[in-house]
Amino acid sequence: MKPKWAREIERFLAIKPQFLLYGNVNDVFPAELSGGVATLGLPDYLRELLVNRETALVAMYEPLLGFSLLYGDPELFRTLTGHPLASGGFLPATLEKAGEIALALSASTRGHTALILRFASRMKELCENDVEPFFYRMFRLSIEAVPRIAGVPEGCEDARERRPRYNPLFWILDKENDLPPWYILDNPRIRVLPLPRPDNELRSCIVGAVSSKIEGYGELDEEQRNANLALFRDQTTGLLAGEIAAIAQMARHEQLRFSQIGDTIRRYKLGIQENMWEKLEKDKINSSEAFLSARVMGQP
Repeated sequence: MKPKWAREIERFLAIKPQFLLYGNVNDVFPAELSGGVATLGLPDYLRELLVNRETALVAMYEPLLGFSLLYGDPELFRTLTGHPLASGGFLPATLEKAGEIALALSASTRGHTALILRFASRMKELCENDVEPFFYRMFRLSIEAVPRIAGVPEGCEDARERRPRYNPLFWILDKENDLPPWYILDNPRIRVLPLPRPDNELRSCIVGAVSSKIEGYGELDEEQRNANLALFRDQTTGLLAGEIAAIAQMARHEQLRFSQIGDTIRRYKLGIQENMWEKLEKDKINSSEAFLSARVMGQP
């Protein structure tokens, strides 16, 4: 099950050169991998979505760390940008260099590319002197970018049958207004997509994916299993997908069975509960009448 914002990305890849994702961006999202469902962080989820849309190279940029390659051939990255990745898989880069590389990736015709700007809300704090010129260069790129037919030699018959699309840039932000207002206002070239907390349908998908790994799941009959799945889904209303996965992990770690999923959810939400009455010394409680009689004066 794909969330609405993911389906919008697929629809607008050929129409919009940039996407702004904000809100629940540090959560995990269910993706179909190798016949099963796995929960992925947003950069990896975008990678899978883009690779399924014939993207040859998916790169990511983080402030302070620089560039890394989520998918594709490092040699293609070097050919397109003129910069090889280091042995650890990273290319340290200032925002000035990042702007140059973003422009080079956007112009690729050797294969479709995508660039993810992760933790972009931290740029103002970490790169204060360079951030405004970078914003302007990316804004100008959003206006000037053109869709391209990539991966097919020019003049080839197959090129006439393939439809051009953009080499997109993805902003991952905490809030929509982490970019300057002039960047987004009346800019028809950027698609703004909020990422909400999981709704009932998405929670059902995540619950179904993580529950099968909890001990005792397969031992329940269909009616009991469905009842516990519904309980798991309903009692996690308002939680993030990562928290639902953490509840399943807690059940495995504390050796709780799937029939005890309600107790597992309570443990996760409330933490360790202490009974203050249990800390009282029983000898003092048993002798409390004599203790009070010796200290309280008045009628017997």
